[in-house]
Amino acid sequence: MTQIKREQCVENYDEALTAHLNKVDYIELCDNLAVGGTTPSYGVLKQCKKMIATPITVLIRARGGDFIYTDEEIEIMSDDIQICSQLKYESIRVGAITKDHTLDEKAMTLWKEKAESMAVSCHMAFDMLDNYEYAIDQLVAWGFDAILTKGHPTQKAPKNMESLKRLVAYAGDRICIIPGAGITKENYQYISEQTGAYRIHGTKII
Repeated sequence: MTQIKREQCVENYDEALTAHLNKVDYIELCDNLAVGGTTPSYGVLKQCKKMIATPITVLIRARGGDFIYTDEEIEIMSDDIQICSQLKYESIRVGAITKDHTLDEKAMTLWKEKAESMAVSCHMAFDMLDNYEYAIDQLVAWGFDAILTKGHPTQKAPKNMESLKRLVAYAGDRICIIPGAGITKENYQYISEQTGAYRIHGTKII
């Protein structure tokens, strides 16, 4: 069986350092988890890149709330992506949808272009879409490498085992499905076994 990779979600430098010292496989770095996460500050980004060797994915999100963004918000996030690129980050995580519950192709492909050599994954905006399989096909075509999902618009991952299992099977080796939300150090192995996912995300994964 493929070894399970743990991704710890953190919202500041101290938490990122703790995750690194606990030897997690990946870190998602954000700010303001009370609203689901926003882009961390330049200072936090610079310090984490300087001091932490664990691979870090930076969440790019201009605000809390929905994932339908104005042109100005899309530009703000494009600038944040360029900062991550300048700081030599390996990976970013983005997500934008339309009022019709489809992926915002214009925003997503722009951000992929702005990312240059960085890997790009889709965050839980994915969960608000009407057609998960079609969205997976789109993200693969656009060159995304992973999707963070709870497998349902509102329920946490442990309640969506069958949905997540279907997504993992449909994605195959084309793109990595990362279950998240409600996953802890006590249940992540079980969730991996039940869904076939080999990379697991959580704020309490360690």
